[in-house]
Amino acid sequence: MSGSVTEHRGAAPASIPCGVVTVSDTRTLATDQGGDLVVARLTQWGHVVARRELVPDEPDRITDVIQQLAQSQVVRAILVTGGTGIRPRDHTYETVRRMLDSDIPGYGELFRMLSYQEIGAAAMLIRADRTGCDCDDARLSSRDPAGHGEASGPRTGAPGP
Repeated sequence: MSGSVTEHRGAAPASIPCGVVTVSDTRTLATDQGGDLVVARLTQWGHVVARRELVPDEPDRITDVIQQLAQSQVVRAILVTGGTGIRPRDHTYETVRRMLDSDIPGYGELFRMLSYQEIGAAAMLIRADRTGCDCDDARLSSRDPAGHGEASGPRTGAPGP
């Protein structure tokens, strides 16, 4: 591992307070397995889930909850899952994308490659992306952390160990 990677990891906080947002017209907090997985992984990796939200796949509602979390004094990272497919009602990707001002090139491609090894050609339908913005000095990052449509799958884009 290069020195800069080691330095970066050494300077990173051990725990980040996160907001988890599930976008779904059909899930509830009781049936949100993808959101549960994101929360479990964050907790497993030592992060704190400061807020968890579930919103319908409506652009205004998605925007409102993400802006609230981004302006929070507590939440430092936002993970959004669900509503990322290619159905006409799936608005998460485009809605969140309009709010962002930076990209991490290659993240989506790597995510799809790893997913392909697990789920085959269905990986082409994954619109995973990791980007960020400076929203009034708040941090906004990571779309579709579970990466499998309605947020069901073993991987998350959440910060790992």
